[in-house]
Amino acid sequence: WWVHGLCHPSGAEVKPDTKRKFKECLFRELEFRCAYHWYPADPQRGSGYRSVLHDFNVDVALARACAACDLPTTALPAHQIMFVNPGEVKVVDTHSNVSQILYLASHQAVDTQGETKRG
Repeated sequence: WWVHGLCHPSGAEVKPDTKRKFKECLFRELEFRCAYHWYPADPQRGSGYRSVLHDFNVDVALARACAACDLPTTALPAHQIMFVNPGEVKVVDTHSNVSQILYLASHQAVDTQGETKRG
């Protein structure tokens, strides 16, 4: 989701190799973050620790992924919080308070219009 939202501040398109590198770096950061904070029996436990945000501050995982790709953090979608929980991943726009479910344990995703997609 973060990769698809990358937009270079100059208006130039972010190159595919840069997106790939960003994705790989962010994956490693989040894998490390979640390794000892994953509780399938109690998905809300540790939710704040696993969240990824770009609101008033830029999450360290996002900042590191940007730095590895020589991208400014302004290339990221702003005002977003991603909650990475066992069985569900969702993004909340902190300005509009609209949430988008990206993943459900049933392998369903809800798009921005609220329609369910099977995946």
